[in-house]
Amino acid sequence: MGDDISDIELVDLVVRGHPGAFRRFYQRHSRLIYACIRKRANAADVDDVFQAFFERLVAKEFRALQSWQRGTSLPIYLAKVVRNFVVDFYRAKKSREEAVGGAAEIEALLDPQEETVSLKGHLDELRRLGIRAWAALDKRDRWQLGDLRE
Repeated sequence: MGDDISDIELVDLVVRGHPGAFRRFYQRHSRLIYACIRKRANAADVDDVFQAFFERLVAKEFRALQSWQRGTSLPIYLAKVVRNFVVDFYRAKKSREEAVGGAAEIEALLDPQEETVSLKGHLDELRRLGIRAWAALDKRDRWQLGDLRE
């Protein structure tokens, strides 16, 4: 399978499961797909989204490629498919995070009175630490930090 094969022919070969066709499709279009994902996904998620995109493409038996209208631009079509996939990826991710448990479920378990006491204790401890740290500074350092009292 050479480079002279058209996108239409390549997609048809991929859909029919021709040996080497998917590898060729990947070589030809993976940079475009990666760039589209990079534009739309959080930097930390790009590689995961990229992998998930190809996993879904294969798992769904190239349904997205089967839906492509031959004669239209495959790169433009792929950009749209990727955009929709990224939206779906984050929708599913949000759903998984909510299913695990959100802050509302945890807050309902907390006693507001205990939380206030605990928070007050932490703030008091931070205040004590801050006062001790301030006292340990040289007079010159305190002055540089804004204590203009002599």
